[in-house]
Order: sequence, then C-alpha cells, then structure tokens
Amino acid sequence: MDGKKALGIDGMTKEAYGENLEDLVGRLKYHAYKPQPVRKVEIPKENGQTRALSIYCYEDKLVQEALRRIRSAVFGPHFYEEMMGFRPNRGCHDAIRMLNIMIEKRYTNYVLETDIKSFFNHLDHDWILKFIGSRIKDPNILRLTGRMLKAGIVEDYIYTATEEGAGQGSVCSPIIANIYMYYVLVWWFEEKIQSLMRGYCGLVAYADDFVACFQYKSDAEMFYGLLKKRMGHFGLGLQEEKSRRIGFGRFAQENSAKKGKKAETCREVVHAYIKENRHMSVDALVLLGFQCAKPAVKQDIFGSDACTPGGMDQFRHNICSLAARLQASPSGKGASVTGIPYTKKTLIFRRRKQAVADRHKG
Repeated sequence: MDGKKALGIDGMTKEAYGENLEDLVGRLKYHAYKPQPVRKVEIPKENGQTRALSIYCYEDKLVQEALRRIRSAVFGPHFYEEMMGFRPNRGCHDAIRMLNIMIEKRYTNYVLETDIKSFFNHLDHDWILKFIGSRIKDPNILRLTGRMLKAGIVEDYIYTATEEGAGQGSVCSPIIANIYMYYVLVWWFEEKIQSLMRGYCGLVAYADDFVACFQYKSDAEMFYGLLKKRMGHFGLGLQEEKSRRIGFGRFAQENSAKKGKKAETCREVVHAYIKENRHMSVDALVLLGFQCAKPAVKQDIFGSDACTPGGMDQFRHNICSLAARLQASPSGKGASVTGIPYTKKTLIFRRRKQAVADRHKG
C-alpha cells in the first residue's frame, strides 16, 4: 500500500502503523474490527462545482485492499467486454475504439448519451450487499462490506452517518461501482434489452459513464424510457439536461436528407466533445482524433486531410482554435488546454509524428 497519500482522521502513517498489524489480524479474526469514519474533503471541478473525496485511515485501506482483491477475482471474469472502467488492461481509449467500431462498422443511426446523477453518492447499501452476496456467500466479507459502507463521515469535526453511497477515494469504490453497473445496466442491456430491440443496439460503459447506439429511433426512445425506470428502482437517477439522442453514424446524412432535415455534423459533435473535456491536453485530443477517425471523417471535421505531416499540424491548429473559442485555449507551448503539462505519452506521440514527417521527406 502507498503510504504517501493523505492521512485519515487518526493521522496514522504507514511507518507508524507497522507495529499494529498483528493487532488488526486479531481483531479481524474475532470480528472486533470496526472501520473509522471517513475524512471528507471537497475538491474543485472544471464546471465550478466541487467533488466530495473520501480519505480513509491507513488501517481501513489495508482491509479494503484485501476486500477489493477478493471481489475482483470473483466478479472480474463475469464482467462483459463492454465494461472498460477500472479493469486490468482496459482504459478510456479502449472504450473509444469500441465505440468507434460500433458507429463506423455497425448499423448505428442514433447515439444515446446520458449521465447518472451523483452516481457514487446514491449507491444503495442494501443493493450493494445483495449484488456482492449473489456470488460471495462468506458472511465475514458481507459484514466487513456493510461496516465499511456505514462507517460515517467527518467534515469540519462534525460526524454524519452514511445511509447511502460509496465514497470516492475508497480503495473499494471502483470495484463496487463496476458490480453495481454490471447488474443495474450492462447485464440488463445484454440479456434483456437487446432481445426487445427491432434492430442493432450496442453499449459501451466506463465506470458510471456509458453510451448506447441504436439502429432505429424507436428503439432508442424505448430504451431511454425503460432506463429511467430501471435507474429509479435501484436508487439512481439520470440528469435530464445532459441526456440527448444524436442522429449519428454512417447513414445519418442519408437518413436526414430523406426526412428533409440537417444531420448533426462531425464538427458540431467534436465541438461539444472538446467543451466537455477541457481537462484533456491538446495533443491528447489530436491523438484521440487520429485513433478514432478515418481520413474522410477528419477532412469533414477540420477541412484538411490530417494523414499528411502538414495535415497533422493543421489538425492540431484547428483543435486549438476550437478550444480558444470555448475560452479554454492552451496557455503556451508544453501546456494543455487548462495549463496541465504534457504527459510522457504525449512526448512519445510527438516523436512518432516527427518520424512520420522524416519518412515523407526522405
């Protein structure tokens, strides 16, 4: 366990705790272990709001790590391939690649994008224990999980009991989120919803974020109506203002022309995407565009073929222009849209880009 992270309410460090390890094992053996309340801090978000972060004591982190390994070993093999968040050898870029395949190579005409309202804050404790208990029958695991969820919160020296939610910042919260989404959304979509649809439908999930693709508009509308009821049954809700159905895909322009309407262009979709992802570096957005768009699509978005060395520079320039119009322009060379320094991956990408340019010159 990393001992350099923020300390819990007891102020105990990793080095100081080493002497208490045998005592912890004894308390776990005799069911006397009780987690301490969580220290809650608010961190700022890009939209001006704050996100609640839970900081646990080092002892509780050790117990949570043991529980996380057990849950991951039991539930991991049962998770669907469409679940990309907080899993080994999977990440956000894999989710984007899968979504790209669904849009470009499947019969996708409509994309449904929505957001779950305060997902981690509204996880129902009873449902969490039922979901975990469906595959883990050990009462000790369930008892420890329940005690962790009910440990309470300390904010400004005031204790508050926790009746719902799993604190973000917990070692266990990612696997709990995946288990919850598995039963509430992904399993339900794969086993129940797909058989009800007239045409093609697909889903990609990354933790509590997901995108669904449909061939027919009626299927997208039916799914959204059922989804709201499903989420409400498990104590969750959707943010209506962030939910939208987009006519998008290989056949969107052709279908819109038949109806006498204008399809939403790639430029408009990318414009909205950049606005919602200002935390990403410019080079990360460029790399994302190269991975997920064909030359013809890049040309439709930015008016130039970005596959040539000169086109790549133009591609980056136009992303900077879009970001600047959103009042999120780069602060200078070596900085991201929000001034965050480039990562090592960005430097690797630059070297590859330079190698391509050198080959073209040769």
